[in-house]
Amino acid sequence: ITVIFDINGVLAHDTDDATAALFHHEFCPKPDRSSSSSSNNSKTYGFALRHNLRLFLKFLRSVANFQIACWSSKRAENVQAFRECVVADADEEFVFCWDQDMCQGRAKPLRSVWNTFKDSPPPFFMNCNNTLLVDNSAKKLRVNEPRFTDNCVLVNTFDCRLSDTFAWDDMALRILEKAAGLRRRCGGGGGEKQGK
Repeated sequence: ITVIFDINGVLAHDTDDATAALFHHEFCPKPDRSSSSSSNNSKTYGFALRHNLRLFLKFLRSVANFQIACWSSKRAENVQAFRECVVADADEEFVFCWDQDMCQGRAKPLRSVWNTFKDSPPPFFMNCNNTLLVDNSAKKLRVNEPRFTDNCVLVNTFDCRLSDTFAWDDMALRILEKAAGLRRRCGGGGGEKQGK
């Protein structure tokens, strides 16, 4: 099963370096996004990562045996900056990292994923039986047809200024429950080439 994560509000929080440091979050700067309101006060904008982000993604890959991708409505250069910050080696690479160019407005139609990977060999073949989209925006998920509700995981918004102590447990539970439903639906495999 491939789990596709939104970035802002799910894996990270779009903010500035001072805020990330104040709340003890690792910070990934965006390219050329510095702003100074005075000569003595400058901020760099980017992403504050959730605590233990890499450990959580490693759990999904190694224990749950999921593939990981990301799909953001942010600009391409910002998505690339996030990817370069999070991915330390080939084992941590995302299956794909899509930006706003692949969105429909700001929405994320899963059919775009399935049409892109429909002819790919396993394990990269994707359809409604083996794909989950995780987002904090119901509006972005709503573009998908009601019959694909089982492929969408709505989670609470991550804000680095608030505690995220139990956020991974809640998100992991929702993902695992949805994945179990997909596996039951297609007889336990999840990766077979079945029709949409």
